[in-house]
Amino acid sequence: MRTSKQAADRLRSLRRRRRRRRRKKKKRRKRRRRLRAADNQTGRLALALALAPSGSGPASSACSEALCAKPAHDRLLLSSVSLEIRFLQEGGRDQKETPLANAAFWAARKGNLALLQLLLNSGRVDVDCKDSLGSTALMVASYYGHKECVRELVLQGADINLQRETGATALFFAAQQGHNDIVKLLFEYGASTEFKTKDGGTALLAACQYGHMRVVETLLKHGANIHDQLYDGATALFLAAQGGYLDLIRLLLSSGAKVNQQRQDGTAPLWIASQMGHSEVVRVMLLRGADREAARSNGTSALHAAVLGGSVRAVALLLEAGADPFLRNKKNELPSDLTKNERILRLLKSREKHRKS
Repeated sequence: MRTSKQAADRLRSLRRRRRRRRRKKKKRRKRRRRLRAADNQTGRLALALALAPSGSGPASSACSEALCAKPAHDRLLLSSVSLEIRFLQEGGRDQKETPLANAAFWAARKGNLALLQLLLNSGRVDVDCKDSLGSTALMVASYYGHKECVRELVLQGADINLQRETGATALFFAAQQGHNDIVKLLFEYGASTEFKTKDGGTALLAACQYGHMRVVETLLKHGANIHDQLYDGATALFLAAQGGYLDLIRLLLSSGAKVNQQRQDGTAPLWIASQMGHSEVVRVMLLRGADREAARSNGTSALHAAVLGGSVRAVALLLEAGADPFLRNKKNELPSDLTKNERILRLLKSREKHRKS
């Protein structure tokens, strides 16, 4: 009796789950259809506005409303502690913006070269028009990787080195997104690597955080400073170590990056790699002379960080390199006090016995 009842309950539960899944799929399909329809309508309105004679009121207001109704933002983090850049995708709501300018932003975002040329050649759109956050169409096209749109904007006279409110340039966004062909194109027309964001971010730092090795090579060839730092002291090598980009780290070290350069809080590249569990990065840095005992301002060493991160391999590498398992932090804690992982505890105890003997 109980068995049949349990089976019936399971069957009802299964049917309920299936119904929920079907409803969710139906909602997702409807949402995709609405987004496609809205996007197509926006494109048609932008094109109609570009072709309309000057002073056509109703079409302008409709296009402006459609393009500015739902601005979206992407959050681009350049540092785990400091830099936060917000990139406006669909144009802002600034009263100085015109419907034609919004149409140009839309064309740059979508890579619609024909519409962009039509708008720029009409003479009614400033090639360097800005949205409410100071972004230009060139920045938008660079961010989304539309090389031909970038070329058209540059040939039409766009200022390559304009900065938005955060200080970011078109080169910064192209580097952050890994668009190496656009980075090269911007350099051909005079882009500079010297510009910084409000938090000290540069194109090189952005590329290093996201592991874009080819972009980093291009930037270094064109004079980017290997010793660039965020205002919290994080270097290109630190950001690459944080992400675990081994080949990029080798490139930076061979280009002159300092393996022991710390952030303001005392965190070294080896420390962050140990905490993140990037054991191969730890191995390469130790071979390149990283200080295994370097500690943060709170006294935690790279070994403390590796133990906290739970990386058995990183702990083993540090101990083999001579890291001190008896080193205490400012809370008087040994590395062995920070974990319950049996494998890590065995490694630490065996090293402690070896040191005592």
